[in-house]
Amino acid sequence: MSSRPLWRLLFGDEVFGPYDRGELEALLAEGRLDRMSLLAAEGQTGDWRPAGEIAELEDLFEGRALPAKAKPPRVPGGRPGGPDPMMLHLVYGLYAASFLMGVTALAGVIVAYVKRAEAQGSWQASHFIFQIRTFWIALAASVVGFLTMPIGIGFLILLLTAVWMIWRIVRGWVRLSQYRAVEDPEGWL
Repeated sequence: MSSRPLWRLLFGDEVFGPYDRGELEALLAEGRLDRMSLLAAEGQTGDWRPAGEIAELEDLFEGRALPAKAKPPRVPGGRPGGPDPMMLHLVYGLYAASFLMGVTALAGVIVAYVKRAEAQGSWQASHFIFQIRTFWIALAASVVGFLTMPIGIGFLILLLTAVWMIWRIVRGWVRLSQYRAVEDPEGWL
């Protein structure tokens, strides 16, 4: 058994590894590790430190061109911590396009329902919950807005619903681009 420690890598909300030194070198060569990547020795997952500050790994970074920002590690099957995040991007894109063509939101929620089972147990599951909830709340608020238009308050409800939906699309899309879960996906904001 090797006396060199194995390392866990924290990327977004996901923990990858364990990796031995050779595997860390491969991650570095692929642009999936940099000096700011958070590592912890196997068995010490609460002690996350930037890789560049770990004395045992200092020489790993010497004389190498480093990426500006590391990409997520690959996991078995080539997927970074869950199913292909393109489906999540597609749903957010369809929701955004619904402001021009309303039916795209319906297509988006169908994709979210179909793909959410694949994401079970990964950081991506929170995005599917968030997207599905966004659709149903926006639909309900829009119906209330249309029904209350004759008394004048409907326009305000529709405007607030649009702002709320834009906020959720942007918030979710930003978290997705950071490979992070949505905190409180069942919340209102």
